[in-house]
Amino acid sequence: MAITPASFFSFAADHVELLKHYADSVLLVFDGDAAGRKAALRTGGLVLAAGLPVRVAALPPGDDPDSLIRDKGPEAFREVLDAAVSLTVFQVEALRSEERDPEAVDAVSRMARTVCDTLALCPEERAVLWSHLLQEAATGLHVPLTAMEQELTNARQRLAAHPPPREHAMPTPAASAAALDVLPPPAARDVVPEAAPEAKPLSAAERSLCELLMHHAEDAEVAVLVEASVPAELLPHPHARAVLAAWRDLRHGDELAFAKLSEASDESLRRMIARLGRNPSRVAFAREATFREAAEDTIARLWNERLRAERKALTPGDLATERRRMEITCRLNALDQLTGEARAHALAAEVSRLRGEEGAKPDVPAPAKPARWSPAPAAAPVPLSQPPPETPSEAWLEEDPF
Repeated sequence: MAITPASFFSFAADHVELLKHYADSVLLVFDGDAAGRKAALRTGGLVLAAGLPVRVAALPPGDDPDSLIRDKGPEAFREVLDAAVSLTVFQVEALRSEERDPEAVDAVSRMARTVCDTLALCPEERAVLWSHLLQEAATGLHVPLTAMEQELTNARQRLAAHPPPREHAMPTPAASAAALDVLPPPAARDVVPEAAPEAKPLSAAERSLCELLMHHAEDAEVAVLVEASVPAELLPHPHARAVLAAWRDLRHGDELAFAKLSEASDESLRRMIARLGRNPSRVAFAREATFREAAEDTIARLWNERLRAERKALTPGDLATERRRMEITCRLNALDQLTGEARAHALAAEVSRLRGEEGAKPDVPAPAKPARWSPAPAAAPVPLSQPPPETPSEAWLEEDPF
């Protein structure tokens, strides 16, 4: 079983398909307010559409897992998990709480239709799963099971006649694996033809940036942030750099910039552009996230990846390398902790440093060098009656961390 808390970005279909490789059921933990209930039902629908049993646990108002465990101990969080209910029970309870008279015929009809619209997402071959949930719905709504079965049949017919937009549709396991730039599991490779692998997969942050640029190219706030803080040199993957260049061409009047990428000679680039065009930006499903917040988060993750890779590439050993390692760590911490204008200035310094411009200074000053490392000014002659000044011992020099 996988336990998934709410995060800045909501789950997308490809997350669920990846999760299927590691878990056979999912427990969602969400805030107990109206926004949390809405997010739980949306995410639960994605999980159910993948054929996985899903339960939902609601946190007490004003608490997140960290604050709950810190203030009331791990047992309090365990009680929340133990109180989790199936997605259907959770949905029925939420719908009943919104009705003035939940026993009225019209209210029951509305709730039954809504619940069956969700159950229709479950693959028909998962008969044990959906039939059990349907029984729970019938019990919770005080409706005969035969009536709920007919309502579910109607919901499936509606879904077949008017399928949701592609951005809401669940991809197949093979398509989801391709969207994540990972191979399907061995069993799937036996029956699903492998696509030609890309030379190197995009990082999660690069993929988020490409989604933002393709789906929200006209957003002015996103444009300001990207132009200021995302030089092409920041992106290690050539496909990400190609999307950034096409976005800039689009902003300069080339309306066919992204269309040209879909006709590129590089097959892996064409496949990636096609996937991004079919799938929605995950920001569209993010809970309480604006495009600007999504851009800020993505840019911070890009720089975090860059600095961590730079630090990892350092070979441990000499004093200069350790000084460099500590400087990068300080810069990472600064980017994580700063906000607003302070973070913007820090990012500007990182851009200047990356481009090699003159005058770029670290955001966090390096430790001051001991005076003995700089040439000492000429001193007045010392009378023979005074003892000579002490010289630092070799042992002290070896212990100096700088």
